[in-house]
Amino acid sequence: MRTVYLLSLSLFTILSTGAQPGSVQNKTHGKHRASSRTYLLKFYYHPKQTNLYRLDTRISAILPEKNHQPKILLYSMSEDLVEKMQVVKSGRDGSGEIEVGIQSGEGKLNGKTFSITPPKDPVLFTLASDGTLISASKMGEDNSKMPMLAGLLQSGSLSLYGVVLPKKPVSIGSRWTRHVDLPGDTFRKQGELTARFMGLERVGPYRTAVIHALLTVPVHIFLDSKSQITRRRDKAASLLSGILKISYGVNLGLSNGKMIRVASSGSIHGTITQLNSAAGKKPTQPIPLLIQLSMGSELIG
Repeated sequence: MRTVYLLSLSLFTILSTGAQPGSVQNKTHGKHRASSRTYLLKFYYHPKQTNLYRLDTRISAILPEKNHQPKILLYSMSEDLVEKMQVVKSGRDGSGEIEVGIQSGEGKLNGKTFSITPPKDPVLFTLASDGTLISASKMGEDNSKMPMLAGLLQSGSLSLYGVVLPKKPVSIGSRWTRHVDLPGDTFRKQGELTARFMGLERVGPYRTAVIHALLTVPVHIFLDSKSQITRRRDKAASLLSGILKISYGVNLGLSNGKMIRVASSGSIHGTITQLNSAAGKKPTQPIPLLIQLSMGSELIG
């Protein structure tokens, strides 16, 4: 089984490179008061740098209440993992090539525990210093044993969400907006990320920048006959359409440029339409579906 890959690595493929910082507001966060001082927020990739993260993911699929019929839980799944992130090499432009692989973990499907076998090959990401995803490879699609749409966690699709940083120094209270397009064919339309530099916070030994963000992306996902994500239209048995919204709370290390902690939650409000390619037959009427997601990651070594 493939797993959701480290949030601190992923973030987004950016179509427009410009950020739009907002005005500085006189806000406080914890014990730190906003000021006109500016901070350059960026990721640092040092060759052979290795870190471990504890990763927690949750996903559930629900048929919403309709016509006085109670909502129905189709399934719930969770995974608790330890993942290893290793910088393979860094570029002169500040970019980094990073491998991410599972070290250990287990999951639960509808309350029953299942084992997680680490993939043979780690996922390979190339990222810019602002978190922009340049490329991703070795992302498998073997989700045949997973329930409907749990492949969102397994395929690598949801791993490519997070915060893209502004290219210029910003003050506490600054806001920026990026138009984004997620890699691969799972999400076919451009979305929008809005983010704000909330303030400073100490997490253990790390002095961090606190960033809040909201991602909104139209969803267009093909599912095969086993209700797993497929990128091939000719193998699609159904179509999930809707809107994905995820909110993020991020702690970014100021001096080391590492993602220290991430907490996120979101949902897909959409419909499932059964497709039928047989001559003279039309797709069925769309069925409402709610997908609820939560993800968390924390640096542990």
